[in-house]
Amino acid sequence: AHQRDIGKTSGGTNLGKWHGFEQSNNRPALVFKDGDKCWNGPKRSAWIFPICGPETKLISADEPETCKYEFVMETPIACDEIYARDHGLALE
Repeated sequence: AHQRDIGKTSGGTNLGKWHGFEQSNNRPALVFKDGDKCWNGPKRSAWIFPICGPETKLISADEPETCKYEFVMETPIACDEIYARDHGLALE
């Protein structure tokens, strides 16, 4: 995962490499670890918490600890079949 300026397709800051799925505070997360080292700090990591919604979009971004980033991402992938059916979402 990389953080880049809008419109850029290369460069930027490496937030981590795909590490897998984990639970954090009883929430499922997509986890990226071992990113670029922070100045005078740890290697960067990113935790992405998916929530159910009709489109895929970033809801929030936070840095609760030095160089540990947390993102909340809305996506139909996080919806269960009942919610999807009731709201006309296609789950693939």
